[in-house]
Amino acid sequence: MYHNFLRLSINFAVFSQKLFQNVLQEGAFYGTILIDTKITKGAQSVNKSASPQPKKTKRIDGEALIAIFLLALTVFLVFTVSILTFRSCANDQISHPPAITTPTPADTSKVPLTNKPYFSERSQTVSFDTSSQYIVLTNGKTGEIVASRSSGVRFSPASMTKVMTLIVMCERLSEEDLNKTITFTHEMYDYVRTGNYEGSTNHGIDPNDEYKIIDLLYGIGLKSASDCVLPVVLHLAGTEERFVSWMNEKVEELGLENTHFDNPVGNESQDNYTTAEDMSQIMEYAMKNQMVRSILSKEIHQSTAAGYSSTGEFVPSFPITFYSSLFGTHESSRMYAYEEYYKTPFKLQTAKLLAGKTGYLVNDGVRNHCLVLYVKDIDSDDHYILVVGGGTQPQYVTMEDIRNILDTYVK
Repeated sequence: MYHNFLRLSINFAVFSQKLFQNVLQEGAFYGTILIDTKITKGAQSVNKSASPQPKKTKRIDGEALIAIFLLALTVFLVFTVSILTFRSCANDQISHPPAITTPTPADTSKVPLTNKPYFSERSQTVSFDTSSQYIVLTNGKTGEIVASRSSGVRFSPASMTKVMTLIVMCERLSEEDLNKTITFTHEMYDYVRTGNYEGSTNHGIDPNDEYKIIDLLYGIGLKSASDCVLPVVLHLAGTEERFVSWMNEKVEELGLENTHFDNPVGNESQDNYTTAEDMSQIMEYAMKNQMVRSILSKEIHQSTAAGYSSTGEFVPSFPITFYSSLFGTHESSRMYAYEEYYKTPFKLQTAKLLAGKTGYLVNDGVRNHCLVLYVKDIDSDDHYILVVGGGTQPQYVTMEDIRNILDTYVK
């Protein structure tokens, strides 16, 4: 628009300038005629013998001539000033663009961080009372959060930590490694009863016992045994610190903003935390690893180990058994606790429980229970991850929580 106006203004200015020049020329021409006329009249008055009819001359009024001149000059000046003014404004727009105003960011200091891009949609809050404080149910196929409660709030994952521990181990162990044996040393024996491991669950491995790595992995996933964790940690990383750094590298790789680990067993620490949403993503990732999925879906694992008897005699093979802390009828399982209390089998209406990991912490004598589960919709190919945490009631109440959540929201 500016260029069209500029072109029109320039053309008009040129026209005005030519008009002005013509006016000047015409003014000079008519001025000459006027002078000639006056000279002629003067000559006639002197020479009385000339023709009595004076020569007629076309005369332009002087005031009209001046008006035409001033009009042309005014038009020329107006358009010239307009062009210069408009050009100046255009240059100002190019040289000095308007300042961009940055909006004041909203105060997010009280909003818990979440890894929102992972989930495609957020849905309703769990609508009924539960013992569990932190809940998220996600559809692993669609990425939808089906139901939640405080799912972005940090809490201690307890032994759910071992899901990440198994991920790191299984990704770094070769098939040949699985059948290698590790000797449990006196230093390991003492270590798993102190520091980060103090108060944690142990299987009861004695000094100089020899366990295959594959059996230790099942001991980690089923019984949640800390004395099964340390031998594999040291075998792979040399130190616990280095192994934990691998765990946190995996956290970063998965893009989890609210998870950090400072030990591989899940003992409570200010630097060992997650959220229900982050734990859901960890479990989703874990279920893509066939070894981890196999371990966390098993009810019982039996094998053999080697070691020494109480009399000091070497025993080349003795049986070992790991029972799941989730599945089955063994008295250590969550299902057993549920069925003993409610006197009815633990049964889901719309989903099938395929894999999971339990956890708990003791605070002031009170157990805080948590669970992460992998379930499948019995009527479709959809699978779900359910995470519950912060349950302060007995473990059978936590199992009732998950039954109600799955029966209500898996449809």
